[in-house]
Amino acid sequence: MKNINQIRARNAFNSAPNIERGQNGGEVVKDIPPIIMNNGLLPALAHAHAHEKNGWKSVFKAAEKHLQDDDIKLLPKGADLLDYLITKADSQSLKLITNEILAWLEFLRRFA
Repeated sequence: MKNINQIRARNAFNSAPNIERGQNGGEVVKDIPPIIMNNGLLPALAHAHAHEKNGWKSVFKAAEKHLQDDDIKLLPKGADLLDYLITKADSQSLKLITNEILAWLEFLRRFA
């Protein structure tokens, strides 16, 4: 049986090659956690949705895949994260997903 950190590490390792760099070659993986902690997950997702070329979208697409993992199951398969959080999630789900994304990003920062 794998523990949660092994699952996060596996998913981050598998996602790292697909993460795009931000404007001017910046590493968006390092920029996203403070934005989420200061402003919340929904504003960060809205920014990623509005600015597709800044590398944020690739991070959140990888986060969606992590949340849909059979060992995590916080997001239904095939669901769009932003749409799910806006239309279907309650505040407890939003908090769980936010915390899981932040924990997963700690691993992604090391692999990306």
